[in-house]
Amino acid sequence: MEQKTNLRGWVHWTALWCVGLLAWLIPPVSFAQSPAEIAQLRKTRQQAPALVVVTTPEFRPTGVAKPKSWRDLYSYVSSFSGELAYAERNSKYGFVNRNGQEVIPCVWEAALLFAKDLFAVKQNGKWGCINQQGQEVTPFLYQSIGTFSEGLIEVKRNGRWGYLNEKAQEVIPCTYDYTTGFSNGMATVRRNGLIFRINLKGVCVEGCLSRR
Repeated sequence: MEQKTNLRGWVHWTALWCVGLLAWLIPPVSFAQSPAEIAQLRKTRQQAPALVVVTTPEFRPTGVAKPKSWRDLYSYVSSFSGELAYAERNSKYGFVNRNGQEVIPCVWEAALLFAKDLFAVKQNGKWGCINQQGQEVTPFLYQSIGTFSEGLIEVKRNGRWGYLNEKAQEVIPCTYDYTTGFSNGMATVRRNGLIFRINLKGVCVEGCLSRR
């Protein structure tokens, strides 16, 4: 019994000693503030700079052109016939493939897709035909060129009309004042004021008596 009493006394005096030590080490804190101190604290808070949130603006590069499609390099691009189309650049014509590669340079005054592997182009005011390598196939002799009908196309040379085939060969000579396209194997032509009809070989098949 006496041992328990002595232990309790030792714990009691040890606790008092620790409290006293803490009181000596830690300065007293006063939570009470005078009216002057409160006013000074408010003034300090009012003078403190406001919190400014700075955001980084979205980066938008200027002066950078959008990537161009190859079509944007040309004033006009026709529809494709096979693998090529004719295109206009700087008022000159050439031919491009489906990848936009200029396989025949834009150096011609005008251009048309003529037939398979052949192209009609204009140079010095006259039409002729070239191949895919840009080589001349038909001389530049024709003042005007029409459209194909049943494998033949109307052309004008020295003021007279005739027909070329798909190989750019003049199969019906340019001897007519007027011609039409072919339909059902026949075309209407006029020569020396007389109108008649010819077949795909240039032979008269209708109105032939009026030629005499």
